[in-house]
Amino acid sequence: HSISWAYHTKEVAKLRSSMKDSSLLGNRLDILVRNMQDGQTMGLPIGPITSLIIEEIVGTAIDVEYEEADKALNSLNKIVRKYELDLNSNKTKIVKIPHPLEKDWFYFFKNFKFSHRKGNYDIEIKVQKNNLKEFFDRIFQYKDETNDKGIAKYAFTILRKEIILRENWSFFEALLLQLIIVDTSTTSIVFETIEGYKYRGYPINLERLSKFINVFIKDNIEMNNDFEVSWALNFVKNMRINLDKGVVDLLLKIDNAIIMIQVMLLEDEKLLGDDPDFDFYKNTVTEESLYEDTWMFTYECHIQGWFGNVSDFVSKDKFFSQLSSRGISFINKHYSEISE
Repeated sequence: HSISWAYHTKEVAKLRSSMKDSSLLGNRLDILVRNMQDGQTMGLPIGPITSLIIEEIVGTAIDVEYEEADKALNSLNKIVRKYELDLNSNKTKIVKIPHPLEKDWFYFFKNFKFSHRKGNYDIEIKVQKNNLKEFFDRIFQYKDETNDKGIAKYAFTILRKEIILRENWSFFEALLLQLIIVDTSTTSIVFETIEGYKYRGYPINLERLSKFINVFIKDNIEMNNDFEVSWALNFVKNMRINLDKGVVDLLLKIDNAIIMIQVMLLEDEKLLGDDPDFDFYKNTVTEESLYEDTWMFTYECHIQGWFGNVSDFVSKDKFFSQLSSRGISFINKHYSEISE
């Protein structure tokens, strides 16, 4: 009886006094449509012009509801702007209810079980490889089909419970590197996973990793993705990967204090190659920089002894001298969350 609902609203049409009221146009149309279909109450006859008109009636009722939701969203936008805030358009949308409590991707990964064939190791290897293929295929599929954030991160909470067999490691490693390209928000998780298997004694392909990480850092520098670059540099240090000269040259032009510190830590480990040009870094270390965005780098240059006595003014500063005199540093050269 959606014709009557759309024409008169559901509240009016479902009143006991209205349900058989032939004076209501919606009810009369509903009876006529049913008579055209031997009394059936579902659907419309395909073809007649009358069906197109009725479709417009129902469609208009849907549009009205949608416009009401749209107006509500616009009103909300105006309200939050009074407080100099904005709604995140990527996380805001109008959804028709009833709405599923769980999204398809969440349901799939929550219920995904890795199969095991105990007693036959050769079959166990094949089964796990097939499971991994299906698992990552779904990550890539859902990532491509939706704009939902956190799909891969949630999937990893399930994946971490599975110990990858040594025979499947190379395949798994390749999937991990592909995942970073598809979703850079997984950078930290992927690098930590690879590092973790290094400590398990797995055959890490350093040649492949070296090629990948150099391209990865270069691409993310060009896109100003400091978060990804920082995690990559941490990975480079823990895995002792040498960086290409072209990548080093790009890193030495970045004025992000965290990245600058990480680069100096790589230099301490002799992972930057021969004769890197630190002129840009040295020029940022000034008395004024103690109170600018790169203050931590300037301070650590003094504490770590980088660039000689270039930062002696730190010990004369009213505030930073109190940290310096107590030997306080903001970094731990050899810390690794995975090794810990």
